[in-house]
Amino acid sequence: MQTYSIWEKRPTISSAQLAEDIVKKHKIEKEIAQLFIARGITTMAEADVFLHAQYENLTDPFLFRDMAKAVQRIQQAITNGEKIYIYGDYDADGIMATCILYQALSGATSKVCTLLPNRFEEGYGLNKNAVDKMQQDGAALIITVDNGATAFDEVRYAKEHHIDVIITDHHECLETLPEVFAILNPKNPLEEYPSSLLCGAGVAFKLAHALLQKKVIETDIKELIVFAMIGTVADMVLLTGENRQIVSLGLEEMKHTKNAALIQLMEDAEIVVNQLKASDISFQIAPRINASGRMTDANETVRMLCSCEPIEAKEKAKILSQINAYRQEEERTIFQMADEMVLEKGADSKVVWVLAHADWHEGVLGISAGRLAEKYHRPFILLSMDEEVSKGSARSIAGFNIFEAIKHTAHLLQRFGGHSAAAGLSLCTENIEAFDDELNAYAKQTNIEALFYKKQFYDMEKEEANFSEAFIKQMELVAPFGYGNPKPVIRLNGCVVENITPVGAEKKHISCKVINKTTVTRAIAFSQVESFEDFRPGDMCDILMFPQINTYRQISSIEYEIKDIFFYRDQKREHEKAAYRHFEQFYKKNQYHAEKNQWIQKNAEEVIEQAGKGNVFVAHSYTMYKRLVRFLRWKKMEERVEICFNEIKEYNNNKIYIVFCPLSLPKEAMITVLEMNCMNRYEEELYANRAVQIIAASPYQDRILLDRDSLAYLFVRLGDLAALCDNYLEKFLEHINEKQKVHFNYFTLRLAMDVFASLDLIRYTYQTKTNKLVVKKMSIKEKKDIYRSEIMVKLNIKK
Repeated sequence: MQTYSIWEKRPTISSAQLAEDIVKKHKIEKEIAQLFIARGITTMAEADVFLHAQYENLTDPFLFRDMAKAVQRIQQAITNGEKIYIYGDYDADGIMATCILYQALSGATSKVCTLLPNRFEEGYGLNKNAVDKMQQDGAALIITVDNGATAFDEVRYAKEHHIDVIITDHHECLETLPEVFAILNPKNPLEEYPSSLLCGAGVAFKLAHALLQKKVIETDIKELIVFAMIGTVADMVLLTGENRQIVSLGLEEMKHTKNAALIQLMEDAEIVVNQLKASDISFQIAPRINASGRMTDANETVRMLCSCEPIEAKEKAKILSQINAYRQEEERTIFQMADEMVLEKGADSKVVWVLAHADWHEGVLGISAGRLAEKYHRPFILLSMDEEVSKGSARSIAGFNIFEAIKHTAHLLQRFGGHSAAAGLSLCTENIEAFDDELNAYAKQTNIEALFYKKQFYDMEKEEANFSEAFIKQMELVAPFGYGNPKPVIRLNGCVVENITPVGAEKKHISCKVINKTTVTRAIAFSQVESFEDFRPGDMCDILMFPQINTYRQISSIEYEIKDIFFYRDQKREHEKAAYRHFEQFYKKNQYHAEKNQWIQKNAEEVIEQAGKGNVFVAHSYTMYKRLVRFLRWKKMEERVEICFNEIKEYNNNKIYIVFCPLSLPKEAMITVLEMNCMNRYEEELYANRAVQIIAASPYQDRILLDRDSLAYLFVRLGDLAALCDNYLEKFLEHINEKQKVHFNYFTLRLAMDVFASLDLIRYTYQTKTNKLVVKKMSIKEKKDIYRSEIMVKLNIKK
């Protein structure tokens, strides 16, 4: 199934001075400096840390409210020879957090043990049976990692057995907290620690770091930060601030790790160690570590990673890779079954999908739910169904807090936990239907439908593919890439693709050539076969991509990693002519004031999909034209909806119309303005005395590059129009644009002629049929200020 997304420029804070300072100090391109600012950099000090992660820049761990108490209690346990139990979780984050504290403490005391729950027998979090087991083994102190935030009964039970509990967690807290000796959780409402985005392994690392600072333990922080890095990447927390520093440092340290298990896992995954990237952790290492908790017993993985026996560790790592292969097969089966259920009922029949099956392996439900949420862009909850109790995982979409939604149905659940993007839960099987109904009802109340149109953000927009290898290498300075710190994405417009070839074992990836003007570049699009099914002969396309350098046999070349693509029939010149005719007709008219009309909080796609016959939609920009062509193809609405430029020639109230740059509109039609005209809003004649609804969005304009320099250059070259171009407008456009000093199109060239004429600099005539432009320069007796031209004033172009 092809997916649809709305492309938007990533929001950024304009800071020209900061960008200039970064460029000067770090010798990078201005566009690269803007990438840093778009990722939240506000000072030069932050830019320095962003570019050069160092241990001394890590946040002081003692900023946690209870850190001093936690360190004191652990020191007491070590001094008194008390047994310490580290109680973890069975996912990669929990496993890494467990390894961090075990490695940190085992050098200071022999009385430290680890215990992780069995996903299938015990489920997530601390439980009373586990407390009994640890108490019977002599535990005096339990340190939870990656769990415990909501373990009220279990903590109370441990306290009754004279066991102190220190909670280290990063999951959402409820209104009250368990009564523990100390709690380290950046999401604690009372917490003062500056970063609330640490994962479980990150919090465990901060505790180990504090113990090192106070010399309670002696250990190699480099091995600990490798574990923290894996947990951070695996748990998909935002790679900003301290998380990004942890990952940057950890990736570098992992290239030199002596951990036999990690070395074997990298070998099995065929990772080039000296080129290790965060994506290698996401797609190769983390899934292998996760596999044990999903399919068997995560305690074995902790023993493997903390083993002092290299041969044993390597053997276990090989087995883990085999388990991961089995996990992948199970996950594929569940995804296919769930996908068939959705297709049978219709993807749009529910706002939140709750699916259950007795044959589903509960260990891989989260992965399948995530893939389904990505495909259909709505939350999914998959349950492994038993006769009495069903357990499952939830994955959400941006903007919808699945933890809060599930909490709303808490009376139907046995257990639940998680955060805004993901959650786990268990409930009586007989409650599944009621849970489904209540969850969907809650989601509809939050207006979740507004989130169903996925947004794809890009950082730069280019008309020409003029990327150098030096520029691409500078883009890598934004790495490590991951959730919250995505690869910089470039929107490249006006391309043609050739040699479209499915590749990969399952033929789900696309290899192709991208042609942009005179540049031909090889490209790869992962898992996007469906996107290319929309291609039609003669189509142009826009792509979202990340350029990278590919080296083969010591020869380097640039290639694109395509993130998204859409195809359209090129109507740019028709649009430019329509835009000019619209401006020419209305720029001297009265301004239209929209206060009396209905403003609607929807996007263009929603209102078109819901439109009745006879409705007319108004838009202006070429960007909106391409976006709507893509949408109509995706929804298979092309026969129902007609796109027009300037006017509807024969209005039929059985059709839907989208008119770009209208000169007139049918009086009997319901009018919806999809985007206000940013070039000029002097359109009172179009909308006066009629009901109009307007989408409440910022006006969009295609770029109008008219300034003193470009107009001066054009004025000097006007003589070439007749001498070299036989007065043909199209030839003249090619001529003045060929040296790339300026860029004019039909619309801006006609506007420029009008600017010159309004200042009595020229007289000109334009012949529509022959597309000829005849210009006569006038004698100039005084200096003219182009910014005083009425046209420049109406375009709101200032010095």
